[in-house]
Amino acid sequence: MVTGDMDGGSEIPDSDMLRFNAELDRLMQARRDHALSLADFLETLTRSITRMIGVSRASVWWLEGQGQTLRCACLFESERDRFSSDSELKASDYPHYFEAFGSARVIAAHDAPTDSGTREFAHGYLDTLGITSMLDAQISNSDGLRGVVCCEHTGAPRRWTAEEMAFVGSVADYTGLALELKERGEMADALGQANAGLRTAIEAAEAAQAEAERANRLQTQFLANTSHELRTPLHGVLGGLAILRAETRPDVREHWFGIIERSGRWLLGSVNSVLDMAAIEDGVLVLNASRFELADALTEATAALRPGEETGRIELQVEPAARDVGPLFTDRSRLERVVGNLLDNAIKFAPNSPIILRASAALVIADGVRVSVEDEGPGVAEHLQEAIFDRFLQGDGSAHRQHGGSGLGLAISREYITRMGGQLAYAPREGGGSIFWFEVPLELPEEAQCRRGRASSGGPARS
Repeated sequence: MVTGDMDGGSEIPDSDMLRFNAELDRLMQARRDHALSLADFLETLTRSITRMIGVSRASVWWLEGQGQTLRCACLFESERDRFSSDSELKASDYPHYFEAFGSARVIAAHDAPTDSGTREFAHGYLDTLGITSMLDAQISNSDGLRGVVCCEHTGAPRRWTAEEMAFVGSVADYTGLALELKERGEMADALGQANAGLRTAIEAAEAAQAEAERANRLQTQFLANTSHELRTPLHGVLGGLAILRAETRPDVREHWFGIIERSGRWLLGSVNSVLDMAAIEDGVLVLNASRFELADALTEATAALRPGEETGRIELQVEPAARDVGPLFTDRSRLERVVGNLLDNAIKFAPNSPIILRASAALVIADGVRVSVEDEGPGVAEHLQEAIFDRFLQGDGSAHRQHGGSGLGLAISREYITRMGGQLAYAPREGGGSIFWFEVPLELPEEAQCRRGRASSGGPARS
């Protein structure tokens, strides 16, 4: 059976339809088995067209710009064995061609220079390249018309057969399907990324909400604790004054004067802690350096503890190595407050335990001193050994806690020591108990004396 002429007279037998179908199957199988990208698939496809129907050039064009532009995605020239792309056709320049391929599934231009759909290319294109016949097919998918597959024959004009037209039409359909699969894959990837981003955003929002709720709880607890810390010394002051009005015995009056003085210092310390934390948050805390003997500062810190505390169980040990270094040049008042905070913690959390306040040579910081407070109490649970330095946190944060404190003592203490160029940490005591220690250099770093930048993040307290 003869289906038509090829290259001016050769015949294509029925068996070529089987050959075309086999090639279509091969193309689809190759794309599936080798997971070809769309670009690689177009190269395989255009090369196949030139071989299967004997044309010089085969190309794939995408329809863009609201249907007003065709852009070449892949052109294969068999005689040069070369691929190229990026040529462009405008509907305004070739209106009849755009109308033709937009309204017919296949344009079979046996004589391209005279065919109504392709003659617009006659001068400057067909004549330059020697193209005599063109066979173009629509690329369509579920989104509508997407482009065109173009076959260009050079040499004597040829009459396209029904089998060739069916083959090129099927190739165009496969191309439309490949484009749709690529776009769906991209949409799926984009959706997956969007979902992942949404999940990340949701998790971040949930984490932020949880952190905000935690901060609110801690600050609420802090306000309750601080109100207690302010009321207690006020009671000591007011109660002492009431007793002094009626008391004439000198020894009793002296006793209550001492309670009032210590209560005032306690109250002042609580207020200073709140103010210093605000200054730290605002980045405006400034240290005031002076020269002093470490032993004198430790003695003063012990004497300034809140009234009623069992200061008698505190043993001060100043090792010779700490005395021999000479006076310190740092912020004395804040160093004393750090020592007071550590002693206050030991008194509260290690009842009936002897407490050792020891000064020695620094082990970590060169040209510095080390101060430690040791007790034989219950120690700090491992999971809290760093958390106790978080602001507003206490080792006992329950509603019925037995120990006072605002929850700022260790937080502010670490901030102070860090500003002084040192470090403050906790270590479990061998045999049970706690050791809170800090080391500071003998000289306050020059930049810290007038420093107004934001403090390093530290952490808050058992106090």
